[in-house]
Amino acid sequence: MAFQRDRIFWTISAQIALVNFYLGGFGPAQPLLREDQGTSLTVAGLHGTAMGVASIIAGALNSRVVHRFGRSRAAWLGLGLFAAGIVMFVYCPPVQLTLLATLLGGIGTSFVINNMVTGISHHYKEDAAIALPQSNSIGSAGYVIGTLFVGTLAGTSISWRYGLLLAAPLSLILYIFGREKGAEEHVPDLDGPQRGKLSLQFWLAWIGFVACISSEFATTFWAAALLRERVGSTAAISTVCIVALGTGMGIGRWFGGPALKRFKLDHQLQILIGTQFIGFAIFWLSHNLVISLFS
Repeated sequence: MAFQRDRIFWTISAQIALVNFYLGGFGPAQPLLREDQGTSLTVAGLHGTAMGVASIIAGALNSRVVHRFGRSRAAWLGLGLFAAGIVMFVYCPPVQLTLLATLLGGIGTSFVINNMVTGISHHYKEDAAIALPQSNSIGSAGYVIGTLFVGTLAGTSISWRYGLLLAAPLSLILYIFGREKGAEEHVPDLDGPQRGKLSLQFWLAWIGFVACISSEFATTFWAAALLRERVGSTAAISTVCIVALGTGMGIGRWFGGPALKRFKLDHQLQILIGTQFIGFAIFWLSHNLVISLFS
């Protein structure tokens, strides 16, 4: 049977698009946040650290939450925490509170992402190799829209924070119309959450995954500031320019699977990591706006 994008696919993809809308606006807006709060680069960077700590907390708790409530409810719970974090971030401007809001929203974001991966994989089984990257590609569209929206507001008299706030009511609307109202009640397994040791191959893959995600988050959080420093653009223009990152991720996720299908999985990974390294290196060394955007 051919792969079909059903209601579950679009609901999960919409969840991912919403959290990516926030990430797309929040990361590149770091120079704007720093200007508002009058903080140093180090203090502003703590927001990225808070998001990283949040993902660790969510990863540690996810299996227990899923065991108790099921994947679907765990994802909706994450979306609720995400929305609460956004509201707190917008209406509580002191840096101590924005850090706490980022931590709360980051935990919710990671819950959504974690359960998106397992939910799509469980639902589509052998078609997950196509469904998962395409769902992520839709998430990248949310990232691009968030970047454009916040960057556009930054050039007006309207606070850029209200661009991020848009994701909160949209999360509520998605919950009202997107959740499965007649879904079968989740019954926790009597044996408890899954347990067991992880293989050496897993940990080697984990190291590579951490390296890739680290470069992605570093680019997401600091590319706008780097562009501003290297080419002298305004904070708003630099923020909007980061749309190139989300566009590249979206194209790669939607077309990457079919394009690399003829290669073995190991070779696919080598090609992708090599491409990421080259792009990151060019961007890091570039002092030209066009070259930076292309890389």
